[in-house]
Amino acid sequence: MGRPPGTLHLLLCLTLLPSISVATSAQNVAPSEYKLQVISAKYLADKDVIQYKLVNTGNNPVTAFSAEISAEVGGRDAIRNGGPVDWRRDLLYGELFLQCQNAPENADEEDVNPFANPIQVKGTIKPGQTYIQDLPGSLYLDKDSLQLGFPTIHVVITGIMWSDGTMEGTKAGIGDMRQFRDWRHEASLEWEEVLAVLKAHLDDEDSQHRINETIKDLKSLLVGYPREIELPEDESGTMYVGSQGNAEAMIRNLDEAAFLSDPRERYKFLFEFGACTQDRAKELQRVKPVAPLKSRHKHLHGTCPKAS
Repeated sequence: MGRPPGTLHLLLCLTLLPSISVATSAQNVAPSEYKLQVISAKYLADKDVIQYKLVNTGNNPVTAFSAEISAEVGGRDAIRNGGPVDWRRDLLYGELFLQCQNAPENADEEDVNPFANPIQVKGTIKPGQTYIQDLPGSLYLDKDSLQLGFPTIHVVITGIMWSDGTMEGTKAGIGDMRQFRDWRHEASLEWEEVLAVLKAHLDDEDSQHRINETIKDLKSLLVGYPREIELPEDESGTMYVGSQGNAEAMIRNLDEAAFLSDPRERYKFLFEFGACTQDRAKELQRVKPVAPLKSRHKHLHGTCPKAS
């Protein structure tokens, strides 16, 4: 899959992190004390694919998780560039895309919907659901080690974030989940402002004027970064953050919309799609409305990984 359309980037920008998980035909899977469990793992040598399966034995959907993966051949480390590998994935934004891609009233019009061609994404892991992932072995397994024998892979779940906001795992795994939560918080604050800008221009009858004015206002938002935001409720104080890429992605979408035969309908789609994802995010995470952005101009904690 190539670079996703700009609006999908709004949803996926917090999820694009280095990824690896399990592999072995011997089913050498470490037991898990958590309710997200590894149930099988194998390396498909003919396809050079690492395939692993997890199952959610809990009562709530899993919205993010992390794992530690190690591999060995003949007792020697077989992870490329040395292991173990800390792998983490935020599943929330894929779930939001799946729930909202057809939400706008004009979603069935191909020239309006930027997702007319299906995009393969995975959502949250529901209770009782099995999660299957295929990964290219060449990215994570050492080629020279594979010449010596078949790899034995060990997988340990280190962190889980549930839809009710609770987290469990090792100290490092909990740290990963808190980072995901902070990124979501930052993205939500920026997304609220982006939607407010779009809403303010919805009634402008001149489509080109509406797009130009919206882009101008979105660029004004970016001038204010880095800016100070309130930390989530269980942490005190503030932090300085950079743009999570939402305003920039929307600008790209609007630039594209300007060349359509009916940019007004694309504009409406983008607003309704965005409003849906913001509302569903609050429902899925059971979070309270976010605090407003505060002030500007200081140094940054981090920015969203760019889609690739």
